[in-house]
Amino acid sequence: MALFLAKQGKKVSLVGKEKSAGFDINPSFKWRYMIFLRQNGIKAYNACEIDEVKPGEIIVKTYDGYRFPVKCDTIVVTERVPNENLKNVVQAEGIELFVIGDALVPRNLSSAVHDGFHIGVRI
Repeated sequence: MALFLAKQGKKVSLVGKEKSAGFDINPSFKWRYMIFLRQNGIKAYNACEIDEVKPGEIIVKTYDGYRFPVKCDTIVVTERVPNENLKNVVQAEGIELFVIGDALVPRNLSSAVHDGFHIGVRI
C-alpha cells in the first residue's frame, strides 16, 4: 500500500511495531523492497506505534516512550486481525469455506501463498 500511494505522488510514512519495515516480505526480496521504499521517499518509523491522532498530524510513540509528531492528512491502518464475523456469516449460509493467510494466523506473505496452494491441491 505504501509503494502504491507513493507512486501516485503521495508523501508516505510507515509507522510499525516491528523492528523493520517489510517484516512479512520474503527475505530474498526484502532488500529490493527496502530500496523501493527509499527511492520513493517513504519514511519508516520502526518499533513505534501511533499514540494519538490530531488534526493534520499523528503523535508517534517509540518503544521507550519518546513521543513526536508526524504531519499527515490521511491515515491508512493495516491491522492483521481476522474477521470472525464474516467467517461466521459464510459458514451459517452453508458455503464451503477455507480460512487461510492472516485470517488463519498472522504471518508472512509466503505462508499465505503456501496456504492457498495447499487448499487448491485439496480442492
